[in-house]
Amino acid sequence: MNCKDKGIANAMRTEIYTGLSDYYANLAYNVFKWDWKTENHIPRKYPEAFLYSQGLCTVYVPKGMDEPVCLPVAYESLKGNIYGEPQTWKAQAVQGSAPEGPDGNILNRENAVLIWNNDTYTATQPYIDTLIGQMVNVELAKRMNVNAQKCPFVFKSPNGVKSLQNKQDFVDFLECEPAFFKSDMSDNSFEIFYSNIPMIAKDLDDVYAEYDSRALQYIGVNCLPVEKKERLLTDEVNINTEERNLAIESKLKQREEACEVMYDILGVECRVSLGDYTEGKEYTEESEEDTEGEE
Repeated sequence: MNCKDKGIANAMRTEIYTGLSDYYANLAYNVFKWDWKTENHIPRKYPEAFLYSQGLCTVYVPKGMDEPVCLPVAYESLKGNIYGEPQTWKAQAVQGSAPEGPDGNILNRENAVLIWNNDTYTATQPYIDTLIGQMVNVELAKRMNVNAQKCPFVFKSPNGVKSLQNKQDFVDFLECEPAFFKSDMSDNSFEIFYSNIPMIAKDLDDVYAEYDSRALQYIGVNCLPVEKKERLLTDEVNINTEERNLAIESKLKQREEACEVMYDILGVECRVSLGDYTEGKEYTEESEEDTEGEE
């Protein structure tokens, strides 16, 4: 592969990776809905954007202000007790510098609130990024396999401009890129062979769907495709649903507890609930009864 081919491959890899990264981030930002009862509304994607990428954020009322702000936390500033629970920390602005807290730059449990992403205090994004890396590999392999069906040839040629030009004429005619290999022939001729590469795009689609399902489940979105549900036994479907519900419940509890503390300490009214598209109806008995009533 020459430098040009490598550049094209790297650009394609980056394009796929960026697209998937934005896709899953957008889903994650909308798993939970925040309803801030304040005049100075915190941007809609926060605090979920911070929780997705960093695993925690902080809410406090800056000195000289009446409304709260929601900002990421400078990890190096976290100071914990003997159990590792943070007791003091500093806010970190997305741009510029973070506004000073009521008692200076050091925030604590009496003048600020920490919001955690889940019970393990971890961010969602690192694991999603790992899955995206695998999905990019699968997508590139699928594109190569499909291209191999469109142009199922292998070139054997020595070197020489003429052979390369003949190959390029062939490429331009077929509008695809066949494999090209040098041979021990002494002239500028080249040979064409059928590659006989099997079509495995469908198998690669199944692998891709498995990674996608893992990502969606980790984020908290109902993720079992209809085809897969039909192949699974009822108990297996229930187990997948329960795992997803436990993950959502862990995250929701952290957010609800933060809302309670915000009201107790800061007097800030805020509510959090599941986003509609996550099909959160499945995860409470009341919502299941509502669904049955609708039927």
